[in-house]
Amino acid sequence: MKKGFTYAEVNNSSPNQGRLGGVLNFNNNCKSKPIPTPSLIREGSKKSAFTLAEVLITLGVIGVVAAMTMPSVIKHYQKQRTVSQLKKAYTVLSQAIKMSTLENGDFKYWDVNNYPNSKDYVEKFFKPYLKTIKTCNIPDECGYKASAYYSVWGCYNSTGTLTCTNNWFPNGKTALVLPDGIYIIFETIDSYGNAVTTPSRTIYIDINGSKGPNAHGKDFFALEINEKGLFAGGYDLSENELKSNCSKDGFKSRCAAKIIRDGWKISDDYPW
Repeated sequence: MKKGFTYAEVNNSSPNQGRLGGVLNFNNNCKSKPIPTPSLIREGSKKSAFTLAEVLITLGVIGVVAAMTMPSVIKHYQKQRTVSQLKKAYTVLSQAIKMSTLENGDFKYWDVNNYPNSKDYVEKFFKPYLKTIKTCNIPDECGYKASAYYSVWGCYNSTGTLTCTNNWFPNGKTALVLPDGIYIIFETIDSYGNAVTTPSRTIYIDINGSKGPNAHGKDFFALEINEKGLFAGGYDLSENELKSNCSKDGFKSRCAAKIIRDGWKISDDYPW
């Protein structure tokens, strides 16, 4: 059995003859093709890049688009949060009233005249049924500035003269502060300085406490409690009356009713 090739066989084999010829032909092909070098690889892999001017133009376009859209996004978020906080306060207060009636009897029979001081009234009928972190009996304790509580609570007499003072507040209004910063403000003296002698009365909701803007229809809303239950202030107004109040030129003290009537949302015609 032949175990190898002679020198003559190797030397005389053509590239196409048999197994050996194929080997030689393979070697010849390899020699005819250049081996890629690092420089060739780098040249083949080069890609075009953005110039500095192009990058700056792109960033400028993004900035313009952001400047145009961000105000709308922020406004939408603020509206959603306003409705969410108002609804939360409304729900929490409704549940507290139900629990209070179980212990103190039907609301219309609450003997509120025995509790003319707002603090006593709140501690008897509401505070035990709400989770609170603080009670405010004067605006300063709640962090309100004088200009804020003068405007939002409308402390004026029938002739339009300002009647609010820091000493007036303690007997007439008491605020309970919820853990999320919502203020629920109860009154036993109305905005004209008159004692409220019936169970029916106004309850104010400040959805973000003493933080601004402290304005009706923005973060400050009026609710009403009566023998039928808890409602938004102005819930029984006609559509035209409600639109007149909750409008750009209106007092906006009945905007909670509009939000609820519109399906717990701030509609396009809302005076935001």
